[in-house]
Amino acid sequence: EADESHLENLRFKVGDRVECCVGTNEWAIGKIVKLKYRGPGWPKGRPSAPYQIKLDSGALIFAPFDDDRVVRAPKS
Repeated sequence: EADESHLENLRFKVGDRVECCVGTNEWAIGKIVKLKYRGPGWPKGRPSAPYQIKLDSGALIFAPFDDDRVVRAPKS
């Protein structure tokens, strides 16, 4: 089994608006739709992703780890 300890103190909850890094210096706005996401077919040894996010564009993505370099609160 994968170590899931990185999922114990997540910063965001379902429904939170976030900015997600989708490329080099490219950010997109979306909403957290699932915590502790596992993609279809992921092997047992692969850790869950902290978040699945639905971008405002409609795309579903996941954040591989909970860090401001990947997912952050939107700038107001």
